[in-house]
Amino acid sequence: ARFSVVVERTVLELRGTPCLALEMTVPAQKGIMVSRGFSRRVTDYRDIEAAVATYASRAAEKLRRQGLSTNKMTISLRTSPFSPAPERYANAAGFVFPEATSDTTHMIKAARHCLKKIYKPGLPYQKAGVFLDALEDTRRIQRGLFPLPGVDPDKSRALMKAVDRINADWGRNTVRFAVTGMQRSWAMKQNRKSPCYTTRWQDLKQVGG
Repeated sequence: ARFSVVVERTVLELRGTPCLALEMTVPAQKGIMVSRGFSRRVTDYRDIEAAVATYASRAAEKLRRQGLSTNKMTISLRTSPFSPAPERYANAAGFVFPEATSDTTHMIKAARHCLKKIYKPGLPYQKAGVFLDALEDTRRIQRGLFPLPGVDPDKSRALMKAVDRINADWGRNTVRFAVTGMQRSWAMKQNRKSPCYTTRWQDLKQVGG
């Protein structure tokens, strides 16, 4: 027989399972997408790798801000849909993590793995994207009985917390991974972006003396 939600909650309470916390839990969003068009057509693998690594890093930051972790990543890559037929191309590749994560290092490694599967040399790529789904509340992740080789969740959380704190205090990309590149000629220009006087030193107005 099926019971009402009220009856089910009453039974759970009698068994010692608090239901208030369950009621207060806000359902997590189903996915996180970071996708950008390039400022120009890009053919060089290293430039596209830098872009994809940057998007993976942004997606990881979004996860941590929301207290979430992901079990799956999908990387997409395409040329312009208006390109001549021989240059028209779009593809995607997915990666399933052995354990839910929000660690940027894991994200970038997975993104690079996926990119190698779908990149075709010589094509003028226009856009790439990173999509994370199968999200979980980081606090409720069920860890395996045996730790994964080379994975220390406590050290991972501490490192990411330190990186996020520095970037929050001193501006985005103060600490970043080398693979994301320094020049970023592929990135869209942000001339119209509003300055962030309270979080970025480089946005502060200068007064001559």
